[in-house]
Amino acid sequence: MRALFIGIASIALIGCAHQPAKTAAPNASQKVVRVDGPVKTAGRLPQRPPKLKPSQSRDDEITEVPIVGPGPDDRAGAAIPSLDARPNVDGSYCRKFPTLCGLEDSSKPPRQSPAGTGGEDEATPVPGTEPGSAAKALSKKIKGVVPVYFQTNRVVKDGEEPLLKQVTYERSPAPTFGVVEVSIPIAHKLGKIELPQTNFLGFVEAEDTGKHFTVLRASKLTREQFVAGMANDKKSLMLFVHGYNVSFSNAAFTSAQIAFDVNYEGRVVMFSWPSKAGLLDYDYDRESAVISSDALFDLLKTIKNETDITRIVVIAHSLGSEVVIGALHQASLTATKLGITELIFAASDVSRDMYLQRAEQIKASAEKVTLYASSSDRALLASLKKAQSGTRMGYVLKEGPTLVPGVETIDVTAVGADMFALNHSTYAKSRAVLDDIGRLLLKSDHPPHERTTTLERRPDKKNIKYWLYVPDG
Repeated sequence: MRALFIGIASIALIGCAHQPAKTAAPNASQKVVRVDGPVKTAGRLPQRPPKLKPSQSRDDEITEVPIVGPGPDDRAGAAIPSLDARPNVDGSYCRKFPTLCGLEDSSKPPRQSPAGTGGEDEATPVPGTEPGSAAKALSKKIKGVVPVYFQTNRVVKDGEEPLLKQVTYERSPAPTFGVVEVSIPIAHKLGKIELPQTNFLGFVEAEDTGKHFTVLRASKLTREQFVAGMANDKKSLMLFVHGYNVSFSNAAFTSAQIAFDVNYEGRVVMFSWPSKAGLLDYDYDRESAVISSDALFDLLKTIKNETDITRIVVIAHSLGSEVVIGALHQASLTATKLGITELIFAASDVSRDMYLQRAEQIKASAEKVTLYASSSDRALLASLKKAQSGTRMGYVLKEGPTLVPGVETIDVTAVGADMFALNHSTYAKSRAVLDDIGRLLLKSDHPPHERTTTLERRPDKKNIKYWLYVPDG
């Protein structure tokens, strides 16, 4: 009985760590908000949806809106270069994207581009609406919109409901592709995912686009549309693989938050595996992670072989690291080159034994590998106690982190000590860590102390084995 109690308590500790903020139940549906009126795009999805008849529904309309970067006070560190091509939602924004602010002459017919060719394009107006009115109001409430493309091996049901309500935690043998457009609220602070709060009586705050991360639109894509949608001027792609106790929508929010906070310009993609998103569902999630490696392997092959992407950055968080390591194992067994430029592990919930056993496969799969680990990560501490293992890949013992030559290991204990959610999302909530990830996303600067000069080399400058953020003061 005592063992059972300890096991449940450990799972509860792990689960608490993965909630981005106090919010509604993990499976609560997110309202899908459509932006009415013509929207000028900075790039486009692979195929223009046909103009609809008045009797048709626009729930599945696919229209990409501009990716707007944060303002100068919101970027993750001054060392990350300013991206002037992605203006703030203000006068300069409206000058660059006048249609979204309702300033452009709506009588001018939209420009058409051949499907799959990219280029600037205007969306087909919604019949019966005043062009730009809703979009103009929306532009005053948000900092930007990040389209997050996805592949998932969750079961996605068919029906008339919005797509987010059709995504389940059940496991599917076939992948589903699509795109989720995430709006960043004007109230956004770096490192946070602002979601509706739940008070002590259990009442959930109403969703407000100006205060909360919101899904504006979620749409399915065919495999061909998904592949064509990977094209971007930078030929760069960030692939995020979430961890335990993460819903589909929260995975999209985290992907968008990281990309927005570091001013990333390339294509944002997430692989969402079937997490049950429940505190006591660690065992279910662990099984889902194990069986999801093949699907992720297929996605990585698709990106490498069927797109013109030349820079691939993979970010694996928590139990998602096990999904990634499994995919890399498949690549090793089949001698498949995946072309990963940067492989980033954050708070990895993987046994030390598996990490050491697969170390050579991990290093062979990417040009550079970075591991963020912490000794203040109580979620990983609970995980290793439940698993009765010596330590976890992302946990730092008194003797130091688990070291693998060729993997740049960074101890982030100092910058994560004040993080909520049991410090298990330090990588996405700390300005210092976001700074470092941003530099890896935008440009591969190595070794770590050359891109982030505040990092201390351990044990000393001549014999570097890992890096350490030094506590303030």
